[in-house]
Amino acid sequence: KLGARRGVSPWHPALAGAVRRQGQRPCPLLRTRTLSAHRHGLLQSRNVRMSFLVGKTRRRVAEILTNPSEFVAVHPLIFDMRHVGGHRYKVFERVRLAGLPYSFVYEAEVLRAEDDGWVRMHATVARLVRMEMEFRLSDHAQGTQIDETVSIRSVLPVKPLLKRLLSEQHKQLFKNVDES
Repeated sequence: KLGARRGVSPWHPALAGAVRRQGQRPCPLLRTRTLSAHRHGLLQSRNVRMSFLVGKTRRRVAEILTNPSEFVAVHPLIFDMRHVGGHRYKVFERVRLAGLPYSFVYEAEVLRAEDDGWVRMHATVARLVRMEMEFRLSDHAQGTQIDETVSIRSVLPVKPLLKRLLSEQHKQLFKNVDES
């Protein structure tokens, strides 16, 4: 039945059109709960957009983002990446939260366009946070323009924290890429 899966009401945007087409009227109480869930990130993803300019060619930036040893050398938080097969890597990351060091390991998939126009990374951290990053690479008079979009999905209210953390770490990441 529509809206029966895991507490998603018929007011969920993905189901709203189907509910209206069937002539059903969702319960107003469910609507309130679902809208609150949307605000707290239970049912929607939030995109973070950032742009960077580095003095490297598009091909070189794509190589740095997709070569594990080069990526680890420029990334401020990732300290190791191990190939597990195909385009998948085991990623080891260390971050300070509230002044305390926290380390975690997760698997990520790294994909690259043949023309070096984009690099995509997909990861699920601790089965709680799913992140998809897309780096659009375009030629610029001073090197390469990087337009990054990060989609964050989580059942936890961590999006504001992750947005700030990603903004800081990726600013440092691309500064390091520029200086490498």
